[in-house]
Amino acid sequence: MLFKIKIKELGNRYYDLTKRDERKELYDALDSLEDPFSYSVVDLKTDEDWAIFDSDTNLDDVVAVMTELKKLTDNQYEIFIQEVKQRIESPMDVILRIK
Repeated sequence: MLFKIKIKELGNRYYDLTKRDERKELYDALDSLEDPFSYSVVDLKTDEDWAIFDSDTNLDDVVAVMTELKKLTDNQYEIFIQEVKQRIESPMDVILRIK
């Protein structure tokens, strides 16, 4: 599963959210900012580029979606990608419906 995020205030590095150590590094880096709650997601890479983000994207919400995705079977994950790309429901709503 591809799930990487880049935060403007942390430079050009992508953090792989599927790896616990990189999630910890990311949260530690955010904590070191003057205002750890004021950051901008500038890129979010996923399988088949299904993820969308904006200036209000919250890291905790992104991690929650990734955590639930890891619990899906391969077939459920394929269904998820097909449905979430239609942009009718939020990613978490799609996950909860297909589980």
